[in-house]
Amino acid sequence: MKRKKRANKEPFRINVVEMAMQPRLEIFGNRELVIDGCAGVLEYSAEKIRVRYGRMVLQIGGRNLKISNLGAKSLSVTGFFTSFEFLS
Repeated sequence: MKRKKRANKEPFRINVVEMAMQPRLEIFGNRELVIDGCAGVLEYSAEKIRVRYGRMVLQIGGRNLKISNLGAKSLSVTGFFTSFEFLS
């Protein structure tokens, strides 16, 4: 005897305000990174950048790393990336 699947009659809802407040990463190859929603730079050198990212810390490793655009809640990093680590 086969069971009938119930169709979910509730529409899928997205809270746009909550979604906009979440941190977001955009990675373009291994040369450019855009971070929206960061809460500050913790460490900055040509080999390692650490930023507060939501409830975690994002650590970016690489060579010739530079922060090219720094805004109130966003930044862009350029260079040659070798690693990304999320630290709690």
